[in-house]
Amino acid sequence: MRVYVASPYQLPQAYYSYVTADIDQSEIDRFIDHRARAAKNAAANLQLHAFSKGHSTWFYTPIGYEHSVILNELAKHPPLAAQASHMKLNHEYWINIDLKVLESMQGMVILGLPGWTLSTGIRKELAWMTGLVGAPIVTLPLSPRKADPTGYDHIAIKILSERLHALDLKNLQAFHGFPVATQYSAAVEHFQ
Repeated sequence: MRVYVASPYQLPQAYYSYVTADIDQSEIDRFIDHRARAAKNAAANLQLHAFSKGHSTWFYTPIGYEHSVILNELAKHPPLAAQASHMKLNHEYWINIDLKVLESMQGMVILGLPGWTLSTGIRKELAWMTGLVGAPIVTLPLSPRKADPTGYDHIAIKILSERLHALDLKNLQAFHGFPVATQYSAAVEHFQ
């Protein structure tokens, strides 16, 4: 089974000024990098749990691939660095690629990183996936510290996480009806 691991990436535009008040742009970039690492680590943990249980499930995180492989590698080459920066912020470009990838998926895990209920990308991906009859969809609430302990002690990451988490609590109603797994191993059990 092929499972798409959805996670928030950019900060939500509708709440941008509230969330980023008094936070420097370099700190916001660090937060986005932190979220990408958290998505990559979560997908790796899901994959390890599936492997340890003998499941042939494959977990794919577009954020891990797009941020780590494409954007970070492009940024290392000066002629492409400006293009990489523009690509990083081009939501429509990435969501179109992600929706194409979703066509081959058979299930979805939504990583509950701070701000996940506000994510336009997750909402579009979820709308597409709910159209597949019988496709399992599971939410996996993760604290930023559990998903990626490196860098979480940085004060801006804590502040942004707390502000986004407060907004998530107001928006959870829209996501009722999907199973919630509190651990990686419990999430894997939904995809056999």
